[in-house]
Amino acid sequence: MDDSTPEKSPVLATASNSIISSLTAVRKKRKLDPSEMCQSLYDSIRNLKKEDGSMLCDTFIRAPKRRQEPSYYDVVNNPIDLLKIQQKLKTDVYEDLDELVQDFELLVNNAKAFYKPDTMEHQDAVALWQYVTANKQKLLESLGMAEDEPKNKRGRRRLTCTADEDGGSKDDDMNLYEELFASVMTSVDSTMNDRPLHRMFLLLPSKKMYPDYYDVIEHPIDLRLIATKIQTNAYSNLQEMEKDLLQMTKNACQFNEPGSQIYKDAKTLKKIFTQRRVELETGKVKPVKRPKSLMSAAIAALKEEVDSSDDEETSKKGEGPMWALFDHLYNAPGFSEHPGATGPPLGTSLWKLPIRRFHPEYFELIKRPISMCQIHTKLNKGEYANISDLTADLYLMLDNAKKAYPPTHRTHKDAVKMLKLMNAKLVEDTPDQDTSEMEEEEEDEDADDDDESEQNTLVASAGPTPEKRKKGRP
Repeated sequence: MDDSTPEKSPVLATASNSIISSLTAVRKKRKLDPSEMCQSLYDSIRNLKKEDGSMLCDTFIRAPKRRQEPSYYDVVNNPIDLLKIQQKLKTDVYEDLDELVQDFELLVNNAKAFYKPDTMEHQDAVALWQYVTANKQKLLESLGMAEDEPKNKRGRRRLTCTADEDGGSKDDDMNLYEELFASVMTSVDSTMNDRPLHRMFLLLPSKKMYPDYYDVIEHPIDLRLIATKIQTNAYSNLQEMEKDLLQMTKNACQFNEPGSQIYKDAKTLKKIFTQRRVELETGKVKPVKRPKSLMSAAIAALKEEVDSSDDEETSKKGEGPMWALFDHLYNAPGFSEHPGATGPPLGTSLWKLPIRRFHPEYFELIKRPISMCQIHTKLNKGEYANISDLTADLYLMLDNAKKAYPPTHRTHKDAVKMLKLMNAKLVEDTPDQDTSEMEEEEEDEDADDDDESEQNTLVASAGPTPEKRKKGRP
């Protein structure tokens, strides 16, 4: 950005010195991760004051409302404000300081494009950008992360040095990648009986079951692919491997809700492997001697497992009320993580049971597991005598899902929705059954009336001829 900039404000200079000194003090205690660096820079910007004592960022807290300033949206194609930046900070969207600075640059460019140069808003934008650029560089220098050296070059040199110091062995390089991979594979949640954190990241979601995932995620990646790249020596340095791990956790956070378990697991794993990568590159921690590529080899060889009970031919279609209920429940739109988007069919999240090898805890909790695929198979084989037998299995399946998954999980939400749909459908069909029964009863009554009338006619014919009634006589 090459606009003319005003003379440096003494207030900005004071704020700049304050943030650098505070960050340097923190650095002496421990290494800052990227999210902390971003938060520190943001906080310092939000607290900036102009010479008159007013806050420099007041103009940029919220973008103009479309109703009040429609012309703003004719000029600005990608609006952003401090509230949006703050939200992205809270959800750890920023991978590094550069991404935060890019958003500030967008904010400043938007303001300069809309407001005229002689306005206070335009001048505040220029002053804000002056502060951001100056303090980004100072912040990096104070933390020993000058920008004149590419990140991947730093990572590659560390690997080369390690290999040279140890005699240039390729196995030592492999151990570095294996050690970083192991930091993910061995991470557990101590608050939940040491639950492994990596399980949901082993394999990508099924394209058939989760087509919306591939509409949202541009660069899908899982631990199996990362393990394969380790096995094939595809990584030149730890930075490249970390980039893939970051992409994996970023995808999970992008597709899943902030409160979901997989979102939390992704954030935890990100902190673990970023810290481990720094430790390995700086030599603070030496790789543990492991059997060559043992862990990555096992994961690279993974194939998607299918429960034998689910591995039935499911292409057959049937007719009748039981099939109508099944199709109605399966094809209803399910929950979508993204507003405005139609979710996949409701039955997809309940179609198969979890893979026992990766989710043994599910089968410890659920004593009578059953999936929609198994119900479909039983329908095909004619194992349900009536609709009550079918709904009994459906209720069991939905109860299992609500018990096994937290309320924020998609499967739990789909189960709740399917339960409501099923109850509504059953209630809806009941009046029709009652009506048909009433019609049958009425037909029986009519038949009885006809018999009685016939008998009366026979009796009447045996007696005297009745008098003909005159017209209009009651």
